[in-house]
Amino acid sequence: MRSLIFIGLLTIVFHTIGQSFKGRVLDAESNQPLPYATIYLPDTDNGVIADAEGRFEITSYPRSIIRLQISSVGYESLLEEIDASKVNEREFRIKPSHFELKELIISFPAGKLSDENVVEVEKIPLSPLNGGRSINLATTLANMPGVDQVTTGSGIGKPVIRGLTGNRIVTYTQGIRLENQQFGDEHGLGENAIGVSRVEVIKGPASLLYGADALGGVLYLVDERYAAMNKTEGFISSQFLSNTSALNSGAGLKINKNGIKWNLFGAHNSNRDYKIPNGKRVENTRFDETSVKSSLGYNMNNWVGNVRFGHLENRFGIPEGTLGDEKNRKPEVPFQKIVQNNLSLENVYFAGNSELSLILGLSSNRRKEFEDDEDVPVLDMELNTITYNLKSSIPLGDKTTLISGLQGMRRENSNAGEEILIPDSETTDVGFYSMLNSSLSERLNIQSGFRVDHRKISTTAFSDIEKTIPELERTFSSFNFSAGGIYKLSKLTFRANVATGFRPPNTAELLSNGEHEGTLRYEIGNQSLENERAIQTDLNIQFENEHLTIGVNPFYNRIKDYIYISPTGALIDGSEVYEYLQVDAKLYGAEIGIHFHPHSIHWLHLETNFASVYAEDDLSEPLPLIPANRIQSKLSAEIFLKKKVDGNLYVEHLYKLDQDRVSSLEETTDSYHLLNLGSTFEVGSFMFEAGINNVLNTRYIDHLSRLKPEGIPNQGRNIFIGTKFNF
Repeated sequence: MRSLIFIGLLTIVFHTIGQSFKGRVLDAESNQPLPYATIYLPDTDNGVIADAEGRFEITSYPRSIIRLQISSVGYESLLEEIDASKVNEREFRIKPSHFELKELIISFPAGKLSDENVVEVEKIPLSPLNGGRSINLATTLANMPGVDQVTTGSGIGKPVIRGLTGNRIVTYTQGIRLENQQFGDEHGLGENAIGVSRVEVIKGPASLLYGADALGGVLYLVDERYAAMNKTEGFISSQFLSNTSALNSGAGLKINKNGIKWNLFGAHNSNRDYKIPNGKRVENTRFDETSVKSSLGYNMNNWVGNVRFGHLENRFGIPEGTLGDEKNRKPEVPFQKIVQNNLSLENVYFAGNSELSLILGLSSNRRKEFEDDEDVPVLDMELNTITYNLKSSIPLGDKTTLISGLQGMRRENSNAGEEILIPDSETTDVGFYSMLNSSLSERLNIQSGFRVDHRKISTTAFSDIEKTIPELERTFSSFNFSAGGIYKLSKLTFRANVATGFRPPNTAELLSNGEHEGTLRYEIGNQSLENERAIQTDLNIQFENEHLTIGVNPFYNRIKDYIYISPTGALIDGSEVYEYLQVDAKLYGAEIGIHFHPHSIHWLHLETNFASVYAEDDLSEPLPLIPANRIQSKLSAEIFLKKKVDGNLYVEHLYKLDQDRVSSLEETTDSYHLLNLGSTFEVGSFMFEAGINNVLNTRYIDHLSRLKPEGIPNQGRNIFIGTKFNF
């Protein structure tokens, strides 16, 4: 930390480099200027907009090597590195493309476009209205192939990646790891879409870069970019969803003046109980959400700094399986109140082509559950977390980069309520990793690395008249590796990866001894649990030409000592008792996608994908709570009217197959069809969105609904409308 402060002081002493670089963007086929193209500078998280003649100028940059991404609607993205000490002006030609823009991948440090990254990283954009047609961020993510969600009513959603959820998925927001008691599926993801431009999803073990727990995958929330240089931007948005009478409002302001970059976003979301197809409402599924996010950035000489803050406050009613006609918005007991605060400090120092970054994080999660008195919580848990992430990127010649890092985390959990689910505890993590990325040719790129981790868990003893939880101190260590490559052959792209991961048991699995309203069961931990250890083989084959993209992505994930919860048949205070056990398991399946864009009608797009996952133990017994296989299709039409009105119309169809491969704890789930339609239009500074989810008001129960045992269906028809004004 002292070294970091010293470097910062040195950079302040010296004057800012006044280098300037000029460029011009042209259409690669017509050689004509491309007006208003976007030039994004990933190292400073801002950029410039080309003028009507395609010209742009960059006047301040933290190093002589300028890394820029050039993009424009209807064109392929171009990623270039320019040595401004040798050239101060250049033309850039980008190719027309009818498919979606290829984005620079943020979640992997290699700095590649999505079609060049060794690991397949899928992304879901949250524009134009931050997923306004979805009731929460988890529901938006569940539209992605291979991603589902465990739901409790309409407001609580926990993402599932290829059958794994909870502590097996690591979420990054505002540059740091999100810690919010994520072991429980009775509360949500813990993030709002406001201030987020897109979410990148890594499917499968990602422990190499993200440490323990990233067994099932990673959700990486990419912040909204800063405004273009010397610009002020902002928006006001509002959405209404009929099913829950949802009132969602948001606003944002982005200022970039004299090298100071500042973003500020705020949102509020209020919902009534959701309505099922017969017109009844599921009582106490109402919820509200308030979010504020801000970031401050500055760069001078060879240093870039960012400070980010996020605040999220949720109140979720806890449904008890009853139907009614209540239209109140305030949750009734029992309900949860969750407050999450995140603060991160990012510092990046450049030395030629080398890069050193340090991200420090501080987060606090306060979770309260109220049963009989809305003013006195029965369960009151506070989780405070400190994280650090030190990373270096050093080129070894022209074609190889060495990326190394040191990551750590300290978590402290304390209790203030009368009910104790898990005792006070401290968890300390430390891990080191190193990775080589080599471009052996224009066609072949390989990546490999290793990582070592150590975790220590210490808890205090607890005892009352009902139960005793002894103190515990355990350590868990692991060595992991990853290796993969990407090979391009004409119109075909091949990716192959093998990666290991591990997850130590969490304190809930080790020490739980009690019931709370969120689960409606009595859970007993198991202090003898060992690490979960996984190895996944992942293959991705993609064909792409001007009008057709086909992707096939099979996977096989082997997990040793998989932790699961099982009923014992006993009762405590009328609640069924569950205990944690371990078994070797395997999860396998594939995602297959097709995107067709007819040659003669460029405005039409047809997309369809199939996603499957099968999960079983070594005795071929199915694992519980595995999502059903599904087929999802979308037909969309782009609309351009005299270049003044841009928009699209779409029709979506979702078919979830029967889920009859269930554990002894579950009932099978019938298949169902859902039909959605909608549109988005942009007129000048105004943007409009409208449509209907579940057009036919289909009555269905998803296999991962936590209200399924009560026989309660998911949402009925839901009409949405939204507007956004940009200034």
